[in-house]
Amino acid sequence: MAQGNAALKARSRLLLTKKDDGRLAVVKAYSPALSMTGNIGNGRNVFQKNCSTCHQIGGKSGTAYGPDLGTIRNRRPESIMGDILNPNLSIADGFDIWSIEMHAGEAVQGLIATESPTALTIKNYGGQETVIARSNIKSLKALGMSVMPAGLENQISQQEMADLLLYLKQGKDETAAH
Repeated sequence: MAQGNAALKARSRLLLTKKDDGRLAVVKAYSPALSMTGNIGNGRNVFQKNCSTCHQIGGKSGTAYGPDLGTIRNRRPESIMGDILNPNLSIADGFDIWSIEMHAGEAVQGLIATESPTALTIKNYGGQETVIARSNIKSLKALGMSVMPAGLENQISQQEMADLLLYLKQGKDETAAH
């Protein structure tokens, strides 16, 4: 299912996703957060409220639906913020949304969690998994969209973004320590 050629995969995403959906303007509007002083405790709270429903840090707390964020501490804050506010720009391998049309007419969307020669296991938000026999699949296509929804800027302020970036840059979940 996954395209092995990274350049082809990136080009396909560019062609299949909207090019101007206002996300770049949102990222630019949040750029002041990059020079603000963050608070790690507040960042932990922002993570728990907005991110832990899909992400873990180092395999701890949260839900293992989206990518584990324990390794992003080595990335630049600008890059992390860009991925948060414009999630379709850079989709981690294995976290594309797939659309499956069944011969019976039913449609299913989700992540391909596992696949075998005879079946696919589709994972949805909340961890629900559905096994679908390949013989029941009429069509299968990647939508070129991240499972992470856009719009976090409607829920967190620039200061909260600064706090969240500081928390993510530590690279470990210290929820149990507090």
